Amino acid sequence: KSLKLLEEKNQNILSSIHYGERIQHAILPLRERIQSFFPEHFILFKPRDIVSGDFYWFNKVDGKIILAVVDCTGHGVPGAFMSMLGISLLNEVLSTYGDRPTNEIMDEVRDQLIAALGQTGDKYEAKDGMDMALVAINTTNRTIQFTGANQHLYTFQDGELVVIKGDPMPVGIHAQS
Repeated sequence: KSLKLLEEKNQNILSSIHYGERIQHAILPLRERIQSFFPEHFILFKPRDIVSGDFYWFNKVDGKIILAVVDCTGHGVPGAFMSMLGISLLNEVLSTYGDRPTNEIMDEVRDQLIAALGQTGDKYEAKDGMDMALVAINTTNRTIQFTGANQHLYTFQDGELVVIKGDPMPVGIHAQS
């Protein structure tokens, strides 16, 4: 009887997590939309668990294409909660700050994340946050802005790999905050 109950509870939990996976995939950018701007691209998105603490984000705001690749603290369900929060914050911040440089956008996401999680910097609290690469491509003047929080930008220039390093701090509370 206890084995049957255990199997039933496990099935209920897995069904719930798989439903969360459908929701998480639904809020990721449509690949067709990205394809319309970048016909030759690829996205490697392979969650470690059913739901993911990683996500990618895409939007077009005021003549700029804005992309983010984000690794949230936690895997599985806790990471998925963080990724949902990260997507919501990016959407909210970009609706107000879309015309700003990427560093200001990321700073605002960071401030709002700290506020949303009630982080105070106490040495005993969890240091939940995100590592993020944020890129804005101005389609008019063909320039790129990059801001990285524990993430780097890898690009090829004249056939050579060029690494543009991000800042060694997360989006969220960290030791120097």
